[in-house]
Amino acid sequence: MKFYCTITVLNIKNIRRMEAISEMRRILFYIEQDPLPALFKNSFLFRVYNRNKEEVMQVLNPASHTCIACGLNLHWFKFCRFEAVVYSPPGTVAGFIKRRSTCLVQEFQILGPCEEVLLRLRGSPNDLKVYSVDLLHELGRLSIHGWVGVMHEIRRTANDYGLTFPIDLDVHVKGLLLSSVIAIDWLYSTQGNR
Repeated sequence: MKFYCTITVLNIKNIRRMEAISEMRRILFYIEQDPLPALFKNSFLFRVYNRNKEEVMQVLNPASHTCIACGLNLHWFKFCRFEAVVYSPPGTVAGFIKRRSTCLVQEFQILGPCEEVLLRLRGSPNDLKVYSVDLLHELGRLSIHGWVGVMHEIRRTANDYGLTFPIDLDVHVKGLLLSSVIAIDWLYSTQGNR
């Protein structure tokens, strides 16, 4: 059995906000970006809140290191050594999200707190498949949704992401998968438009 949720990205007053919504259209989490000083333009901090407005997770990218193609809008080279740290509960490292440099496909690794590989995300930036560590089993998918309807398009200002994964995954791994959506959205949507 698989679990499916939609992550809707909203830009309100120049602050990036997201909502994680279940198939039953129930809001599971609220996600909000902390505005960082201009000195940290290649960094981000997102805070994840439950329905009771309690902070349950933080996703931090201290600084993305760019390679020789710095400033170019090329997805193959941009932020080659991208890494985000996930804290859950805030203050306790839950894991990491690292982008691996590959030529033809995008690959992200979901790492545990001891930096052991838990899952891999591979594919195009618009359609990543969730694989087991050995890449033999496809466990789920992270994809960008297209047109939903006029009223939905008026409300949103960016992409909607669909995330599917097995319902029996460990709760920490589920949190890391949700964090990967945040990091990938920032990497391709926010920074890709600079």
